[in-house]
Amino acid sequence: MRAARRRVLARHPFFGTLALFADWRIDESVETAATDGRSIWLAPGYAATLSDPQLSAVLVHELLHCALEHPQRRGLREPFLWNVAADIVVNGMIAAEGGLELPEGTIRESALERLSTEEIYEQIRRGDTGRFALGLADLLAAPDDIVAGGASPWANAREQAMAAARRRNPGWGTRAGGELREISRLSAPELPWHELLWRFLASAQADYQGFDRRFVGRGLYLEVLEPQGLRLAVAVDTSGSVDSEALGLFMSELDGVLGAYPDIDGELFFADAQVYGPFPLTREALGRHPVGGGGTSFEPFFRYVCMSEPVPDLCIYFTDGDGSFPSEPPRVPTLWVVPPGGKASPGFPFGDVARLGGDN
Repeated sequence: MRAARRRVLARHPFFGTLALFADWRIDESVETAATDGRSIWLAPGYAATLSDPQLSAVLVHELLHCALEHPQRRGLREPFLWNVAADIVVNGMIAAEGGLELPEGTIRESALERLSTEEIYEQIRRGDTGRFALGLADLLAAPDDIVAGGASPWANAREQAMAAARRRNPGWGTRAGGELREISRLSAPELPWHELLWRFLASAQADYQGFDRRFVGRGLYLEVLEPQGLRLAVAVDTSGSVDSEALGLFMSELDGVLGAYPDIDGELFFADAQVYGPFPLTREALGRHPVGGGGTSFEPFFRYVCMSEPVPDLCIYFTDGDGSFPSEPPRVPTLWVVPPGGKASPGFPFGDVARLGGDN
């Protein structure tokens, strides 16, 4: 394995730099190769069946799973389909790089390779999943200390690897293959949820010095010309994928917001594959027994919102993100509030994403 790592380092500075951060282990107990997001295991018997370019490709495959944080990003998703989606992403990146040979039977889906892992997962989950035969069942559960929402041990590795690749080739990362697409999604900063909400609440008092909050989410900062209140449409995901702990966290956060901002007006909804409500957006309404427990679709809520008069200034959706999204973004700014272990931000096709838990 050391010789293969040296070849990767010499020929592929991005992958080779990542290799310096991994904990490599030879282990007969794994069938082929595997990773938990920190360590990488390789079966010596399997390695012996591969050519040098194939062995290098397998090592890079596992490295990319680590660097892209696939084990810790899985959250509550079905492990097999998440593994398939992650393999589609990393194999597409390996193929775009060139100079490596993916072993026979490797999963390739060229039409999906430029999507995020979360987006691919949603597409294959709704399609014919039986057509996939997983070549490398290689994603293990992530250690507790690097689960999603915590500090990433791979953030520094990605930065150093990109710098090394660009020193060798200043144009690296700009070609049509889009090898940085998934990495750039991970590097996008996420603001705590209260800080994101503050964008819309900061100018809630009626004066002429703030911005019209209805347009802030679209990147337009227009001065307020007349006093106006802030109207919210809030949905709480009550589908089967949201456990009682997450639901309690949603309701507690919402109660805190209503307590801190008593002048907020709007409507409250519970939603799974259907939408239940509206109810008045009051702290008393939070005491209602949540309705739901089925599958998840975000479409009914946004369909209702877009037909409302007046249109809300802001939609807030408390959800784990596991559901079907509208085909077109709504015309209302949206803030998704996601519990620990929920969908990663790239999987949300519109709006701002904020995280509950951790330091938020």
